[in-house]
Amino acid sequence: MAGAMNVFLVDDEEELVELYEMKLEDQGHNVATAFDGRSAIEVLQTKDFDLVLCDINMPNGNGLEVYRNFKEMGKKATFAFITGHAKGSPELNEAEKTGAIVFNKPVKWPDIWSLVDKIENKSANMPKAQAKSPVNSSEQSPNASAEPVKISSSLEQKGMDLIRSINNRKK
Repeated sequence: MAGAMNVFLVDDEEELVELYEMKLEDQGHNVATAFDGRSAIEVLQTKDFDLVLCDINMPNGNGLEVYRNFKEMGKKATFAFITGHAKGSPELNEAEKTGAIVFNKPVKWPDIWSLVDKIENKSANMPKAQAKSPVNSSEQSPNASAEPVKISSSLEQKGMDLIRSINNRKK
């Protein structure tokens, strides 16, 4: 790993955010979270990140509003939408038009790790003056061929418990 990244997770599914947070922190990254659009915009006004992972459908301002504010603030982080919207939905079409990366739920961890690696490698290869400027958010989604990162068995168990909890609530 090239170094700890600052990652911002935004999703109204708190269990999902906790799972992402645990996996990213287990790999040494700094993680901030928000559970709705308004809170996300407030955090973005005061902090800079290397990567923003943001759901589209949330209360108090959706992910598209978060993205518009993010761009208006001149933020340079890689921005990726995480969505459960079906192909062809107006929200998904709008997200795809932004040029940001779009991950469909359920997100495959190899995709996330591939994106994290891409950002880390780009930062590691830049001159020090530019190292904090992450990759352009218009890059396309990485392929899913990367191997998943191994995590501790206790962390894996917590993750599986969270996934079961989410699935049970949806029934």
